[in-house]
Amino acid sequence: MNQAQDEEISSYLIDQFVNLSRALTGYDKVELLGTGMAEQYYRTITRIYKESVLRLLFEAKAIFEVYGEGHADFEGQISQRILGDIVFGPVAKNIIQLWYMGSYTNFSDPNQTSYIISPDAYVNSLIWQAAGSHPAGAKYPGYGSWSLEPRPETRD
Repeated sequence: MNQAQDEEISSYLIDQFVNLSRALTGYDKVELLGTGMAEQYYRTITRIYKESVLRLLFEAKAIFEVYGEGHADFEGQISQRILGDIVFGPVAKNIIQLWYMGSYTNFSDPNQTSYIISPDAYVNSLIWQAAGSHPAGAKYPGYGSWSLEPRPETRD
């Protein structure tokens, strides 16, 4: 395999990772890519779980192709076949945690220690958008903003 083929495969897998992340987080592709964290999260979760991630991505792709997001049982299939699976469940939960918190938890550790991925992961975590807030000390909301009510989130 040459470098161009490696990059094409890597790009494909990251795209599948983002598609799965859409189903797990409820955010759309543009919002997830807008964080700038997709590749770093994909590489982090793959480093931790190795081949389980590839199997998970192919399982998710099969669910997308058979059920599609508009299908009545789509969420049930994601819940049952991914979140409820003994192998895929911990991986999927860590993908959710990566996007929302910028960290992952080592579920095989009895103490279930959590690790922050990077300063960028903290700043770009979805938790700030979900809470209608900003990361303290990282993104400034503007002078006087502390006196304003948080704006309501208008997500579907």
